[in-house]
Amino acid sequence: MNKITGCFSFKFYLHTNFSQKMIRHLRFLSCICTILFLQNPDQLSAQSIEKRIENLERLDRSVLNDSVGAIAWEIYINPPEISKKYAGLMLAKTKKIGLEPHLIAKLFSLNYYEYNLIVSLDSIYYVAKKNDLTGIMAAALITKSNYYRKMEKYDSAMVAILEANNIYQKMPGVDGVVTTKQAIGDLYFAAGLYNEAKEVFEEINVLKGEIGQWENWRKRVIRNNLALIDMKNEDYDSAKRKFLISLKEVNKGTQQIVDSIAAVYIYCKLAEISLIIKDYRSAGFYFNISINNALKFRQNEFAANLFLTKGLVCYENGKPDSALYYSKIGESYLDKGFSSLSLNSKYYELLSKIYEKLNKPINAIAYKEKLISTKDSILKAQNKWEYLQILAKNNYEKLKMQLSFESNFNRILIYSIVSLTLVLIVIFILHVRLRRANLKLVDKTLEAEKSRIIKKKDIISKEKNSATTVEDEKLKDLINRMEELMQNEKIFLQTEITILKVAEQLNTNRSYLSNAINHILMTNFNGYVNKLRMQEIIVLMESGFFDNYTIDGISNYCGFKSRTAFIKVFTAYTGVSPSFFLKNIKLNKKKDVPKII
Repeated sequence: MNKITGCFSFKFYLHTNFSQKMIRHLRFLSCICTILFLQNPDQLSAQSIEKRIENLERLDRSVLNDSVGAIAWEIYINPPEISKKYAGLMLAKTKKIGLEPHLIAKLFSLNYYEYNLIVSLDSIYYVAKKNDLTGIMAAALITKSNYYRKMEKYDSAMVAILEANNIYQKMPGVDGVVTTKQAIGDLYFAAGLYNEAKEVFEEINVLKGEIGQWENWRKRVIRNNLALIDMKNEDYDSAKRKFLISLKEVNKGTQQIVDSIAAVYIYCKLAEISLIIKDYRSAGFYFNISINNALKFRQNEFAANLFLTKGLVCYENGKPDSALYYSKIGESYLDKGFSSLSLNSKYYELLSKIYEKLNKPINAIAYKEKLISTKDSILKAQNKWEYLQILAKNNYEKLKMQLSFESNFNRILIYSIVSLTLVLIVIFILHVRLRRANLKLVDKTLEAEKSRIIKKKDIISKEKNSATTVEDEKLKDLINRMEELMQNEKIFLQTEITILKVAEQLNTNRSYLSNAINHILMTNFNGYVNKLRMQEIIVLMESGFFDNYTIDGISNYCGFKSRTAFIKVFTAYTGVSPSFFLKNIKLNKKKDVPKII
C-alpha cells in the first residue's frame, strides 16, 4: 500500500526485559526496514563513509551490528554509483569481522550486487537459521515478502510474511507481531480483500506496539491505509479527511527527509482523489506542490503516479498534446523490474486514448495490446485470493511444529504420501481420458468445418428440386440474401449487430426476417450469428491468424461483448475451451503425426 511503510528509527525502543541479543536483532531489523523503504538525498562525504567502514573492526561487539546498519543507511542515501562502491567495501570489511555483521552487509548489498534476489535471500536465511540469528532470519523473510508483493505474487508474499510472524510469536512483546500484521494487511489490500485488510488494520490500532513508533509513524501509516480502503469503497470524503490529518501531522514534524517523502505520498493520494471526483484544479495543485520533491528524493513510483495524474488532467481538459508530454515522462519513471501492474495498466490505457485523440492508430493499438496483456496478468494475480485467505487463517507452520512432537508423525506422513500418490494416479488417469475425449472433439470440429461447405451445397441443391410454396420461396430468398450479406461483409463480427439492423439492410422488417430464420434455419437470430462466428473463428484458428492473440483479443475480434460469453458459446459449439482448442491446433501444425497424450 504505502511505499513508506514507516520511519523505522535507528533506536528501536524495547522493553527492559529483552535480552541484549534480542535487542541487537530488532535494532538491526529496524535499520534494514529503513534501508529498504526510505530514500534520502542528503549525502555524507565519501571520506566520512570510508573512514567509518575502516573503523568497524575497532568497535565493540555490542554496537557493531547497529553501526553496520547505520553506515548502510548513509551509503544508501548517496547516488547509485557511489552507493555500489561503498556497499562492496563494507561487504569485504565485515567478512573479516564476523558472521552476523557480514550477513547484515550482505542483505544490504542485494540492492547493488545480486540479480537472483530470492536465491540470495534464501541463502542468507538458512545461514542465519543455522547460527540462531533470528533477527536476520526475519529481515530476510520480510524482504522476500516485499519483493513478492511488488511483483504482485501475493500467495508467495504471504508465505514469507507468515514465516516471519512465526519468529516474532516466540519473542516477548508485540512489536514484531504488529510489523508482520501490517504487512499481512497490505497483502490483503493488494489482493483486493478490503474488508479483511480493514480488520487487520483496526486490530493494529488496538495493539499499537512500541509507543515511540506508534506516535512517530505507525499511527499515520495505518490511518493512510484505512483511507485507501475508503477510496476503494468510494467514500472519498472520508479518505480525504484521513489524508489531510496525516498531512497536518507530517508538516508539524521535524521536517526530516522522511517527512518530506511522506508528504509527497499523501499529495499523490490527494491528487488521485481530486481526479476521481473531477476536481481537476485541485489535482493540478497537488501535482505542482509535490512533483519537485518526488524527483529530488528519487521517489520514482511517486513521480510516475504524479505524472499520470497530470496527464489525466490534461486529457480531461482537452489537451491531448500536453497529456502525451506528461504521460511519456511518467512512463519513463516506471521501474521495469518492479513497477506495479496496476500502474502500468493505467498508463497503457491513458496513452492508447491519447493516441486515438491525436489520430495515431498504430500507437493506440500498440498500447491497447499492452493493456490487454497487463490486465490478464492482474486477473491471474487476483485470482489467487482464495489461496491467500487459506494461508492467512491457517498457519501451516504451527501445525507442522505440533506434529513434529508426536511419535506417530512419520507413520502419518507415509500414509499421507501413499494416499496422495493414489489420488494423483486416479486424477492422472481421469485427466488422460478427458484429454483424449477433448482432442477427439477438436478433430471432429475441424473435420466438420471442412465438410460444411460441401454439405451446404448439397442441401441447397435438394431444396431447389423440392416442392415448396410461394411463401417458402420468398423466405428462402430472404435467407439467401442475408447469408450473402453476412459472408461478403462479415457483419456478424460486429459487436453491435442486431436483427433490426440486418433487416434494414435487407429492406425488410424485423418480424419477417425473424420468421424466415426460425422457419428456414430452425434457429433464432442470436443462435445464427453465434454459429457464423464460431465457423469463422475455427477457420482463422486453423490458419494461424490468432496465434498471437489472447482469449480476450479473439473475443473482441469476433464481436463478443465479454470474455465469459465467448467462452460459453465456443465450449457449447465445440465441446472444449478456446485455449485448449487453439493449443492443440498449434500442436498439429508442429508435427504431422497423431497427437501424443
